[in-house]
Amino acid sequence: MNEYQIDTSGLFALPDPDALETAVSPLVRHAQGMINAVQAASSEWSALADAYVAPEAPVVLALFKPVTQTSDNIRSGMVTVFSALMRYAETVRELRRKRQLLLDDIADFHRRMEIHLGQTPSWDPHSSQESFGSQHTGQAPLMEHSDLLRRVSVLVSEHEEAQRLCEFAVRGVHRWESTVPPYYPGGTATDPALDHARAELRRMESGGGDPLAMLALWKTLTPGQLLDYGMAESDYLRSGFRSPPPVAQVKAWWAGLTTDQQAALVVAAPGVIGNLNGIPYAARAKANKANVDAVYKDPRTTAEHKAVL
Repeated sequence: MNEYQIDTSGLFALPDPDALETAVSPLVRHAQGMINAVQAASSEWSALADAYVAPEAPVVLALFKPVTQTSDNIRSGMVTVFSALMRYAETVRELRRKRQLLLDDIADFHRRMEIHLGQTPSWDPHSSQESFGSQHTGQAPLMEHSDLLRRVSVLVSEHEEAQRLCEFAVRGVHRWESTVPPYYPGGTATDPALDHARAELRRMESGGGDPLAMLALWKTLTPGQLLDYGMAESDYLRSGFRSPPPVAQVKAWWAGLTTDQQAALVVAAPGVIGNLNGIPYAARAKANKANVDAVYKDPRTTAEHKAVL
């Protein structure tokens, strides 16, 4: 049997995808906190435009532009990190599914070999399906063993590549300098598809549009796009819909999202997700906790509002 052993230790280097998604949430909250602080300061700073009249006024007022740019860069960088981790988590989730199938096949192979070795002291490379076990695929034992080794190697390689791509994206986020262009999936710091979606969503927000239409549009966005939108529109997304869609429709919409889209919405639109009947309570609980934490830490939240929280 020793010559037919299969080293599966490399298969257990796969992390827990749920833990990856949970670990990134504090990063998002810290980034959102910095963005909120900049937005709060920007609101106060912009008031100087009407009150400050002096020859140097344009220069003074322009001093805040780099701070605003830094806020935008923080959001873009956080989106890059979040997107990379969500892609990695989704890949790992699929690899874990394949791993279980592979481990089952390996266990079945060893079981059939033990039965066969108990009957026959030596191997016939042309063993038939009947002599090797009723569940045998029809391959000779040596061929099946070789195929299982190949599958183990492929799965380990797929994980190493997914990990490499994730690390490459995360390391691409560096200290922001005007001379260094930011890294962003797709090669640019702007995303026309997201800009279009944001404009459409703002139109729906201002006109009290159909919540179902908004949910449908969210479904077309990637996890990174959802987070980007959520961080830019955090004030609006702290509240639920005034007229929520029917529970059955919400349930169907949520079930139609990918796992990483769901994870992204929990942190990107916590107020909406936390107050939407039809979404599982576990996801709503995470969203509500993230929402309360974000509001409490926002410098614009009054002492009275904190007391209520």
